[in-house]
Amino acid sequence: MAAVDGCTHQTVFRGLCAVCGSVVVDDKRQRFNVAHNTKGVYVDEEEAKRLQKEAATNYHKTKRLPLILDLDLTIIQACVEKDTIEEWKADPSNPNYPALSDPLTLTTFTLAEAGAHTYYVKLRPGGRKFLDSVSKLYELHIYTMGTEPYARAVAHFLDPTGVVFADRILSRDTSGSNMVKSIDRLFPYGHEMVVVVDDRADVWNHLDNVLKVMPFDFFKSVGDVNAPMIAAAQQLENIDKVAYTALQFSALPRIQPFVFALQGENPSEKLSGLTDTDRNTVAEAAADQAGDDDKARESRIRHAVEAVEDENLTRLESAKPLKRAAMSLQKSTKDSSSSSSNSNNSNSNGNGTPNGSRHPSVEPAILVEDDQELKYVQKALSIVHDTYFRLYDAGYMPNVPNIMRAMRKTVFAGCSILFSSVIPITQKQPELHEMYRLAEEFGATIVRDLPPPSLGFKGITHVVAGKACLRREGVGTDKVIRAMKAGVPVVRVDWLTKSAFRWRREPIQHYLHDTKAPLRDLSPSSKPLYLSEDELVAQGAVNTNSSIDIALEVPNTLKNALWDVDGAAIDISAMDAELQAALDAETTTEDESSEAESNGAEVHSREQSVANGNESNDDWEDDFDAAFKETIASTKRPASLHSDSDHEQRGGL
Repeated sequence: MAAVDGCTHQTVFRGLCAVCGSVVVDDKRQRFNVAHNTKGVYVDEEEAKRLQKEAATNYHKTKRLPLILDLDLTIIQACVEKDTIEEWKADPSNPNYPALSDPLTLTTFTLAEAGAHTYYVKLRPGGRKFLDSVSKLYELHIYTMGTEPYARAVAHFLDPTGVVFADRILSRDTSGSNMVKSIDRLFPYGHEMVVVVDDRADVWNHLDNVLKVMPFDFFKSVGDVNAPMIAAAQQLENIDKVAYTALQFSALPRIQPFVFALQGENPSEKLSGLTDTDRNTVAEAAADQAGDDDKARESRIRHAVEAVEDENLTRLESAKPLKRAAMSLQKSTKDSSSSSSNSNNSNSNGNGTPNGSRHPSVEPAILVEDDQELKYVQKALSIVHDTYFRLYDAGYMPNVPNIMRAMRKTVFAGCSILFSSVIPITQKQPELHEMYRLAEEFGATIVRDLPPPSLGFKGITHVVAGKACLRREGVGTDKVIRAMKAGVPVVRVDWLTKSAFRWRREPIQHYLHDTKAPLRDLSPSSKPLYLSEDELVAQGAVNTNSSIDIALEVPNTLKNALWDVDGAAIDISAMDAELQAALDAETTTEDESSEAESNGAEVHSREQSVANGNESNDDWEDDFDAAFKETIASTKRPASLHSDSDHEQRGGL
């Protein structure tokens, strides 16, 4: 369309030019939706680049990076089991009452658009401190598969003043997809500065930008109330793949009738098992299928997904998975107590209890606030941020995904892992197995086959074994038996997963299948998450070319301090010290081994400590700070980046 009075219609809002007001028909230009909360605003390629360049300039000036934050199972967990939770909240004697009584960590709201279901949203322990600290280093954007009303209700709970998120909220209603997430939706011209924090990497196509966190599991057996939306959309988008989804949910069997109905294969017959409401919804969606145009496809998917969501929430509410989990825990606790009581009968004095005392049974709490994962996430984010701006201040063009890839590789660097009873022998491509990919992603070398007996276990540092590896004590698979005889640690799978979630190699003694088995000192020392400038450059953590050239003056004062949005100085060293103190002060049983490490420090080298599971990934940071400063002082800026002026042409978003 020709320009009106010289206007190029760079920004279009609902078919109208935002500048001159002209109606803009399809002008064959590629346009991007860069707004968080609407699908109606689109900009052309030139304007998208300008906006992103402007944002990158601001990020560099304020020393903050953009961070996309997922909600469900990442920072909060939601539950719709109203009867159970209200019953527990009303009874102070209930063991679950304390975890439900703090309004700062639990909120309740009802959304009419979701069939008037009541949501109970629990904040992950340490959540408010996490948001406060991370928001000083990052500009936070919410990106959720929940609806817009759900996203805004949760955002208000997390950030009632709007200081942390402002209006940077992207829901499935405005993201453009019900089954995948994309950085391009917010940053269409470059991912070099963007960090993503999510409990699922698959919806991001396993991008290096994603810091995957351990799912928050407060409401046991409930999971993610919004996850079925991803499953439903994936099923509808992949008509020919009946079991396409990565996870199986109770609502998935109901999706198949939707699929057939939308394919036009005798809808009336396929809808026979649905309720009247669902039948009408699907019939309307099928009627919308006038062709293959995007609008009709979007409409039928939206109708079907909404129907599945309501059905799933209703089923969750009526099935009471949380209450069932509590009853199961109570039963197992009673069975365990009964077994213990029977074993002690020989020592009782006649009344059935040892020493004549009676111990009334106490109902166990299913809701436990012992999650500490955000401390590890915050630590990793702090290091990513610090590494990025150390490189930037040294004159490089840092690249966040490459920095994060290099950091991951340090976790299992030098480890050679052999799997046992983890990857099915029927799997023709073991390298596609989740655990195989995870170990390689975090720096391990995978040993595919059991070495011949003549070679022993030379070169293998760990055997990661599933539950089936030990059929009974002292008897297991050939891999396990030979590994134990050779003194090679045989660890559970959760050693691998927890180390990956926490971006640090976990002490192996907490994850051994047989704690009595002797170990030889053969594990390599753990590398630091902090890497030297030379290592980062060698691993591609800086760009040689940037998608956007930015002329940016870097004040000398910014090289020694960080600034928040208001210009107030941020003491990053104090923040790191505070976080490290919190990590060091943990009192969980998995950290009680630190005493053993300190007692044996004069005997064991760092390599030996790692073999015995006592290595900590946080020990080298002080040494690295000094080494990094020396490296920076002795390293010239790359010639292609160096300028005689105060302006640098460097990378951005």
